[in-house]
Amino acid sequence: MFPEIWVIVPAAGLGQRFGSKIPKQYATIRGRAILYRTIDRLAGLSSVRTILVGLHPDDIWWDHNELGSGSAIQTFLGGQTRMQTVFNGLKQVAEKAHPDAWVLVHDAARPLVKVEDIKRLLALAGTDTNGAILACRSSDTLKKASRAGRVERTEDRNTLWQALTPQLFPARTLLAAVAAALRAGIPCTDEAQAMENSGFQPRLIESGRDNLKITTPSDLVLAEALFEQQESQ
Repeated sequence: MFPEIWVIVPAAGLGQRFGSKIPKQYATIRGRAILYRTIDRLAGLSSVRTILVGLHPDDIWWDHNELGSGSAIQTFLGGQTRMQTVFNGLKQVAEKAHPDAWVLVHDAARPLVKVEDIKRLLALAGTDTNGAILACRSSDTLKKASRAGRVERTEDRNTLWQALTPQLFPARTLLAAVAAALRAGIPCTDEAQAMENSGFQPRLIESGRDNLKITTPSDLVLAEALFEQQESQ
């Protein structure tokens, strides 16, 4: 039996690096906010039970009406960091979902993720408690720097991947891993890192490079072009 799937979208950030008066997730791509475009991709997945969106306490831009009536979308209060927001969402899942539920965590600022990539990831739900993440192989030559700002060594790029989202894990296992990381003060930048710290080895599922995370205004320009390209395919 296919497990129950919940989605968490942490969207409580203020987007300080974006340099805008509004959080970057509310900047628009072709007239629609990034956050709503991201949710559009996730809402079309028939296997998803509920989408939980973590919002900043002072968020005045969220408009549930933008997502249409009948959407299985709920909001919750985010935390001061991305990981704290995910933790808050996981507690909601633990309270409401089946004990064997799985959770898909996806960045609010990745509106270009392809539905077929998410489906390939979801096909692994219930099969491996290590979980899995979307990722892409490194195409650049990468250097490890010394504290003095000099090249210490060249890394083998054949073994290096860029972590993307969504990331898929058993909900209760991820909750325990994130809780342990928060207690230990480990600044995890994604859910896979929290799982790694708890001894798990998530599987890598290759994703398209157009699964861009919008961080700066120049990323938004690129996202506009990529979105237009995807729409024309």
